[in-house]
Amino acid sequence: FNFIVSHDNERLYPSRENKAGKLTNMKLGNLLEMPIRIYEKRSKIPGSIFRKYIFLRKKLDGNWPKKFDIEKYIYVNSIVDEEIKFSKSLPPIEILIVVKPEDFKLLEKVVQNSIIATKNPISKIILIVPDSDINATLSKEFLRVEHGISTIVEPESKYVTDEEISLIRENLPKRYGWILQQILVARYVLKSAAKGVLVIDADTILLKSRVWLDDFRNQVLIPTQEFNYPYYDFLQNISSIYSDSRQSFVSHHMLMQPIILREIHDAIGITITDLLRRALNYAYQVQSNSPFDLKYEPYAQYLIKQYGSKVKFAKWANLSISRKEFHKMTPSHLNKLKYTYSSLSVHHWNE
Repeated sequence: FNFIVSHDNERLYPSRENKAGKLTNMKLGNLLEMPIRIYEKRSKIPGSIFRKYIFLRKKLDGNWPKKFDIEKYIYVNSIVDEEIKFSKSLPPIEILIVVKPEDFKLLEKVVQNSIIATKNPISKIILIVPDSDINATLSKEFLRVEHGISTIVEPESKYVTDEEISLIRENLPKRYGWILQQILVARYVLKSAAKGVLVIDADTILLKSRVWLDDFRNQVLIPTQEFNYPYYDFLQNISSIYSDSRQSFVSHHMLMQPIILREIHDAIGITITDLLRRALNYAYQVQSNSPFDLKYEPYAQYLIKQYGSKVKFAKWANLSISRKEFHKMTPSHLNKLKYTYSSLSVHHWNE
């Protein structure tokens, strides 16, 4: 890179030539990524044209296949987006959303769309929020009874122990919120008497309406592109149940059957506190800030292995956008997205 020196403050600034080159590289990078984005849409399936793109991309960047799992991408995006056949007898389900302070601006849309996106009857919506935000959350107008569905707001302290809070703060404080929401989800679902709990991340807006579960315990699972190896290494370390994990299911929302999650914990013979302790110890061993998932993957991997015939795969078709983009979006624009995507991620780190 070429730099020029500003003598006023003795800092280095990229020259115009460097900025132009960087801009050109960014444009080229965006152009090369376009085919990837296209086939993540609901109606698009990677075929012969995509195979030609792969050939060209490999020619341009021989290291690309090491950074991008081509076969996994093709598998995940080749799932046909169609109406899944379920029994007409559908059990009521609960909707669970664990809310962090930075997600409160999205909460109204997340809640409203969770109702629209669920063809199962909804018995109740549960929001778990920081204890300090209970009153502020209860005062929100949109949480009044809607479509005959009540929304219950509960404090985090009901589903996490002081010991667990101390363990997280002492061992992985930078990921406190991320780990805490995993504990909150797992403990709520374990205690639930519902046949199904639709867990939705508080930064995820569902766009496609689905049946999630029928009375014969058939349910939807959504394979995803990401495959964070430590997640599955950790699961294999805690139980032989997880000896063969080839798919990933970190889809930012998942239908979980409490009876099956209780079965998993009984089979492993471990409490949530002990599971957390082992997870934090594993994080220390591998020196990673994101080495485990204690909510989605333990459930999905067990379900696939023990109840594979009950699983109905659906295409992820998720669009990730920045918060700035989302807040500029009109209701009509958001409504149009449901014909192209099944869910929308508005992660707080994506500014």
